[in-house]
Amino acid sequence: MGCGDAIEAKSGAFFRPGSGHVLMSNIACVGNEPTLSSCSSKKLGEFICGYSKHAGVICRSLVRLVNGSHSCSGRVEVFNDGQWGTVCDNGWDHSDAAVICKEMGCGDVFEQRIGGYFSQGSGPVWLSDVQCSYSETTLRHCNLQGWGQNSCGHEKDAAVACRSRIKLENGFNACSGRVEIFYYPWGSPVLGTVCDNSWDLSDAAVVCREMGCGDAIAAKSAAYFGQGGGPVWLNDVNCVGNELTLTACESKKTEDYNLHYKDAGVICQSLVKLVNGTNSCSGRVEVFFDGRWGTVCDDGWDQSDAAVVCRELGCGNVIEAKNAAYFGQGSGLVWLSDLQCASYSTLRNCNSNGWGQNSCGHEKDAGVACQRDLWALVNIKLVNGITSCSGQVEVFRDSQWGTVFDDGWDLSDAAVVCRQMGCGDAIEAIGGAYFGQSAGEIFMGNVNCFGNETMVSDCEFRRWGMHDHSKDAGVICDRK
Repeated sequence: MGCGDAIEAKSGAFFRPGSGHVLMSNIACVGNEPTLSSCSSKKLGEFICGYSKHAGVICRSLVRLVNGSHSCSGRVEVFNDGQWGTVCDNGWDHSDAAVICKEMGCGDVFEQRIGGYFSQGSGPVWLSDVQCSYSETTLRHCNLQGWGQNSCGHEKDAAVACRSRIKLENGFNACSGRVEIFYYPWGSPVLGTVCDNSWDLSDAAVVCREMGCGDAIAAKSAAYFGQGGGPVWLNDVNCVGNELTLTACESKKTEDYNLHYKDAGVICQSLVKLVNGTNSCSGRVEVFFDGRWGTVCDDGWDQSDAAVVCRELGCGNVIEAKNAAYFGQGSGLVWLSDLQCASYSTLRNCNSNGWGQNSCGHEKDAGVACQRDLWALVNIKLVNGITSCSGQVEVFRDSQWGTVFDDGWDLSDAAVVCRQMGCGDAIEAIGGAYFGQSAGEIFMGNVNCFGNETMVSDCEFRRWGMHDHSKDAGVICDRK
């Protein structure tokens, strides 16, 4: 197949059953044969083997993507003669990039990149003037000029951006949410979810990397971000943690429509932050790349670019794109310039001149002012208490008041409510509808505050829509 070493031999129709006849069984290869048909085996008519026993394989790829905005984008590097090298962008086009995406298990190509877009590599420039026709399964099957037979420098390193097969839904920002995954069982993509059986931080780490987010903060279970739709495609996911994509992890393939109460989710560290603003949704834009935080140049910085930042951080709509270091000058590198964002989900996926490829100084650092989303603007009140600083916690959203579910409700959560109310320290966090049951919806559940947040909406929580008020949360604060 033109792939690297074998990583694993898969059995039990791991990659779903195929169709047609089972042509070979009881295969006994030494391992050095040039083709599978050269190995000893039983042929058609000499055995009985059902579709549930179709064999599969996972091979090591001889292609990798480096320094991209997520695991399915980056500078193209190929392994040859014992070392990694790059590909020259002479003749590099959509069909060449499409083969890379296919080989990497990264879905369709989004865009081919040229000119060292994801920074310059090192070592030999192995290939140039690659000619693929979309039908090849690996880059090595394309028409190649020859290994190392070119005069290109690394300023012409080719790159690719592929469409990820996963996305995060219903989260706080672009780096949190319910894990959803595309599969192609009937030729066209079908979106489904992942079951939380054995779901842990190693699995979440792969999702975070594939999404172009930072480290995994939490692996969420029990439909923490709400129940999805379609089939539950994966169950018992078991990632080592260093896999490139979630589909590369060991798992059981399912097609169950009744397990959405167990939909898995993740919370990842965001690789964009706002610094020196008037609140958490305004400030100087900083991005994390190659192990360091840096800024964004305001050349070409406009409302569409700023809108992506606001959306990525869960900060609602953009109010204004700021320039000329409006929120003060940053330090370190100016990572991005001349951004061109449209409907991208993250800033790192927008078109730009490339990482670090600009002559901007920090006097041109870009910033943004966003509308804090509806939850960030939420009002709270305490009702039915013995003082104005005690009672059942109610929050205001969508022109109505609702309550807070007491699962996980503790003093850290109560401390934030007391602070937001101007009521001093928290004395007690009380559940079980201690101050009486309310009417209407329960708006928040599984609240998880550190205790230093300004408002309860800044805490991690689950958005609810239930009506069982037997577990309404309350607080008693010590007014000072």
